[in-house]
Amino acid sequence: MNRVLIVDDSEIMRSTIVDLFHFFYPQVQVLEACNGREGVEIAQRAQPDLVMVDGDMPIMNGSAAAEQLRQDTRTRHMAIIGMASSNTTPLVREGLNRFCHQMIAKPFNFPELAERIKRIPYA
Repeated sequence: MNRVLIVDDSEIMRSTIVDLFHFFYPQVQVLEACNGREGVEIAQRAQPDLVMVDGDMPIMNGSAAAEQLRQDTRTRHMAIIGMASSNTTPLVREGLNRFCHQMIAKPFNFPELAERIKRIPYA
């Protein structure tokens, strides 16, 4: 794994995940996006190995972003981990389950995330 994209509208959550990746995987380049549309655009350009996408975001939610990544020939190979909180709507949660390789409940701890990453075939 060389490059990871974190897509979350919460600056605090993005910053926390970025810091965790820098600590546990210092060789990995970590990119950030604050909504699904921006995440899809960055994924198309930067070609990350892994995209972590929050479910509830403005402009384009995580379910729609994951679906778009899966349908685009430039991005369909990317591993996607969906992040859902207790407030994530059932419809968005269903989309994340459908289009993501793994799901993780927020808040999560990094060892749990590391285990999820290990379960993805490319990792």
